[in-house]
Amino acid sequence: MTEFHGSDFAAVASQMGKLDFEPVLPGSGELAGLTVEGGHYCMLDGRMALHLYLTDRDGSKVSVLEVRSSDALLASHPVTQELDGLRVSLSVSHNVVVALVRSA
Repeated sequence: MTEFHGSDFAAVASQMGKLDFEPVLPGSGELAGLTVEGGHYCMLDGRMALHLYLTDRDGSKVSVLEVRSSDALLASHPVTQELDGLRVSLSVSHNVVVALVRSA
């Protein structure tokens, strides 16, 4: 698996030219206090996606996953749910589904 490294979201996302969408920086200060570790390509819903991994101030792992939007993936309103000890926040921005995953 190809790993991409950088000190911030833009540095990692800019290296990922195989994506069929422009990566979107999560809004509302979602990345405040998080340190970018790197990222790689992954598949979501059969589509090429971005997986960015970060750590918070306590050293806990946080993931940001992004994939080109489709009606089957998500309606246009944000959703937050807890599942198996994880809090997953989904939103759509510029036709990109953004998932922020962290410990609940």
